[in-house]
Amino acid sequence: MTLPLLGFTIVEMGSALAGPYCGRILADMGARVIKVEPPETGEPARSWGDVVHKGSGAMFHAVNRQKDSLAVDFTRAEDLDRLKTLIATKADAVFQNLRPGVAEKVGLGASDCQALNPKLVYCNISAFGAKGPLADAAGYEALLQAFSGIMEATGNEGGPPARVGFSVNDIGTAMWAAIGILSALLQREKTGEGCIVDASIFDTAMAWQTVSTSALLTTGREPKRTGLKGPLLAPNRAFTCADGMLMLTVGTDAQFAKLCSVLGCPELAEDARFTDNNARVTNDDLLLELLETRFITRTRHEWWRELRAVSVPASPIQTLQEALNHEHTLASGIVQQAPDAAPPLVGLPLSFDGERPAFRRSAPALGEGTDDI
Repeated sequence: MTLPLLGFTIVEMGSALAGPYCGRILADMGARVIKVEPPETGEPARSWGDVVHKGSGAMFHAVNRQKDSLAVDFTRAEDLDRLKTLIATKADAVFQNLRPGVAEKVGLGASDCQALNPKLVYCNISAFGAKGPLADAAGYEALLQAFSGIMEATGNEGGPPARVGFSVNDIGTAMWAAIGILSALLQREKTGEGCIVDASIFDTAMAWQTVSTSALLTTGREPKRTGLKGPLLAPNRAFTCADGMLMLTVGTDAQFAKLCSVLGCPELAEDARFTDNNARVTNDDLLLELLETRFITRTRHEWWRELRAVSVPASPIQTLQEALNHEHTLASGIVQQAPDAAPPLVGLPLSFDGERPAFRRSAPALGEGTDDI
């Protein structure tokens, strides 16, 4: 396949997760992504976790495949001059998620780089964004989950706040940064002019809560922790089965009638307490008690199979290993084998003309590509 970003060169001055995953998205789609790292140590995430390949841990490999590594010492004028020449002559875009002020201090901020290359797209990825009293503050995933209200709304009813089980804000910010860079490159095709893009973990955390924010500003009611129970619909929660839990989301009265039929209690669909969604929401706790006595008698996958057959939305709550082992995951090709001894990785969640971009190169060793670049 011809990758859509083939021919574009992008310089990444990033570390940890949000910046590098943005670079991986662009690299997966065919751009040449040149990862700038300090010599000798590389970016800090290389040393996080057990080494799995080329001197780096699993997280580093997960977000740095398909890239070149360029070793640059920001304290050496010769190294900086070479990097600036690369940006001036070869780069279509530059992005950075260095500590606030570092890029500007060494002459690699947005205005510096656009002075070298007026057509350049430059993206800042920060914790709190370009404006406001916290603009210069550093931040990490958990801190922004806490600050934005995500933690306060996550967890079981009556229990303490909980952290989302993966780096939802870092990954989301990487996605927004990639969207911003691609949009600015598309605009450049029309205008011939570069653009400065800003993405932040804070903005992403607030954007995830678009619906919750709308509800709060309309009603004045803060989101509540509800655990596995979802809003607006009933039943919309997890039920205990013989071997685990099954998540169920019933969106229509017709689906509820089918559910009752499968469970062997069709009379519930005619019960005035459950005949429409609003009634079911009002009597949700009673409905849980009545339905769970049915679900406990069989396994997750037995119920799931029968509910799928009548188009009632449900899913077993699975471990990650169970999800990876499932025949649908295997058929989707979302998990890709490395072309060398590196660990397998989840691929780009996009296909072009029915084909997912391939796993072409594992994450580079430190400086792999420096001489060529």
